[in-house]
Amino acid sequence: MKTTIELSDAVVKKTKDLARRNGTTMRQVVESALRLYIRDQEQKVSGYRYENHPFKGNGVCEGIQEGKWETIRSLVYEGRGG
Repeated sequence: MKTTIELSDAVVKKTKDLARRNGTTMRQVVESALRLYIRDQEQKVSGYRYENHPFKGNGVCEGIQEGKWETIRSLVYEGRGG
């Protein structure tokens, strides 16, 4: 497909120089750069993948009942004005 885009003179010069040094064409450099950009953007859209960071132990600390957020909050802020 043929299309027209406007690029700054500096970008065109650098792209042509890069293509010449690598023995390729400006078209191939631009297409390759666009493919990399598209791949990068698609990976960002797919979302962040959380890494699994397991820990040793048997769950919550002794003396804390799971789901009692008031207790947990008071322990977190203990000695910090909370």
